[in-house]
Amino acid sequence: MSDFRGVAHTTPELIKFGGPAVEGVIFPGFYYPDGERYPGSLEFVAAYKEKFGEEPETYAALAYDATNMVLQAMREGGVSRQAIRDYLETMDGFSGVTGKHKFDANHDTEVPIILLTVKDGQIVLAEKQL
Repeated sequence: MSDFRGVAHTTPELIKFGGPAVEGVIFPGFYYPDGERYPGSLEFVAAYKEKFGEEPETYAALAYDATNMVLQAMREGGVSRQAIRDYLETMDGFSGVTGKHKFDANHDTEVPIILLTVKDGQIVLAEKQL
């Protein structure tokens, strides 16, 4: 029996381990490279593939956006810990490759959730979105 612990649901391992059983399954996700929906995402994918030789997974895209949020905070708010924190807390939204982000009153990021599905052995956007 395969061990699925630690396997991100938006990685190719879903299809590798699940095979035909995952065809048509619909599940939530936080990342899908779509240049129309998420500007810059296709350029991110191309640069990632050039550097690492594979397509980025969800956590690579989220880390990319988190890093760019902090860099923006440093450029626009200052480089001290307090300045970065204050900037992020009051940020009205950051548009990244995973969508638009902002922080709530509990300092948690509000990340847009998308619905994905497996179609013809590939992970794609589900036809209906929330």
